[in-house]
Amino acid sequence: MHLLPRRQLAVWAGSAALGLAWLMACPALAQADDPTDGPADEVAFTVADPAVAGVTGMTRDTANSLYWLVRPGEAAPPPPEDDDPWDDVEPEAPPGSSTVVGVDAAGTVQARLSFKAATPHAAAVAFFDQSLYVADIADPALERATVTVYGLPASNVAGDQDVPVTAFEFVYPDGPHDAAALLIDSSGRLFIITTTPGANLYAADLPVADQVNSLSLVGAMPAGVTDGLYLSDTLIAVRTADQVLLVDAVTLAVGESDAIAAPGQSLALSLAGTELLTVGGEAAPAVTIVPVPSRDRVNQATVLDLSESDQSGLRGTLIMLVAAGAVALITGVLAFLRR
Repeated sequence: MHLLPRRQLAVWAGSAALGLAWLMACPALAQADDPTDGPADEVAFTVADPAVAGVTGMTRDTANSLYWLVRPGEAAPPPPEDDDPWDDVEPEAPPGSSTVVGVDAAGTVQARLSFKAATPHAAAVAFFDQSLYVADIADPALERATVTVYGLPASNVAGDQDVPVTAFEFVYPDGPHDAAALLIDSSGRLFIITTTPGANLYAADLPVADQVNSLSLVGAMPAGVTDGLYLSDTLIAVRTADQVLLVDAVTLAVGESDAIAAPGQSLALSLAGTELLTVGGEAAPAVTIVPVPSRDRVNQATVLDLSESDQSGLRGTLIMLVAAGAVALITGVLAFLRR
């Protein structure tokens, strides 16, 4: 039988071992590079209360370590019948009632804030300076002369509470619009993003309670925005049915985007400030992590820690392991050849 020289056997063995190490590492490396894997598809938590369904808006509250969820409330009941036909005073309709639900990072309900106002068109909620703002701004039929944002105190909340409410009523400068997104910048200024007719950003200038305030047109926004938030004074994140997009807060230029598949229409920061979240589902809604387009740009524009996920660390660790294995193998082959 013909035997191969020791040197050639060593070279072949080394090549085979390197090839085997690469084949073992490739699937893991491919998995780490796959944009469909990782946090973008991860469910952060599920709301434990089955009664919380049909959520249309979500915001974080770092002061109370809660996520606030809003859904359309009951319509205002009709006014009572007038028992005195000779009385010129029309009877007033009851104000109706609505509730905002606060859940912790595990999805357990920790607080319910009830307030006397009907919010059948509630589409969004935002938190600023110890207050919640519930946006009753949806108008798919384009028949509402005004829309309303309700302000609620939300400091040191726990359990079920009845809270006072302040109503801010707004009118668009160009007729009724359907809308689903309420944003608040670092100064506390309110903004509404409309969907139809026209996708635009409108601003509220120092609104006064219990009177109609005029909204001013700021500029065009991406079509189909269902929620958004200010990441900084220079950067806005918005979501549509199938995308998360970054928008320059000054020029309104649309920048980077990323596709999403998670159901829902809300967009909020995680309590830790490291991820973007959305909530969807009728019964026991799931809060899902969605992609952050261009984390480098986000990190440069804001103090939020939206750092890369552990996928990059996993990729680096695998490459280091493969390299270390290759070095050890080559060292062994060289030692064998010196014999």
